[in-house]
Amino acid sequence: MSEQNATINDAPHGRPTKYRPGYCKVAREMCERGATNADLAAHFGVALSTIWLWQTTHTEFFESCKLGKAVADERVKQSFYMRAVGYEYDAVKVMQSEGTPVYAPYREHVPADVTAGKFWLMNRCSGEFKDTQHLNHDTPADSPLAELARQLAGTALRPREGEPPAAPATPDMNSREEP
Repeated sequence: MSEQNATINDAPHGRPTKYRPGYCKVAREMCERGATNADLAAHFGVALSTIWLWQTTHTEFFESCKLGKAVADERVKQSFYMRAVGYEYDAVKVMQSEGTPVYAPYREHVPADVTAGKFWLMNRCSGEFKDTQHLNHDTPADSPLAELARQLAGTALRPREGEPPAAPATPDMNSREEP
């Protein structure tokens, strides 16, 4: 009987994992091409929470994903920079002359994108380039605008001499009065 209890206690509990060490290489390659954790989950046929679990329990899987995503992020940063400053690339224009194709290589110029430059500067040089405005709403205490603000807030005393009596309040048509 004690031998049977020992085998029961040594048996694995729960569902066996789908994780395989070979997934590290696949995950890194996919992340280098821009895959997200959701893309990895779909590829491996598991839930997104399983990918998170694998990243916390298998350090090599986490590092593979992290390195792959860093490559993709660097490529996006470089592309964004090029878009912000403009760039040139080699292109070929294909034309037809008397039924035969004619290839004309040329250099294509992509001008700088102002919006990309703006976001680049706001993120990289945020001390110099900010997209916020700081308005000062202070007014002198004796200005008419400050007096009006106090009156609207109900903190100002104003004379009531010579003012006509207030009109009686009209009942709201939508409200019900109960006896």
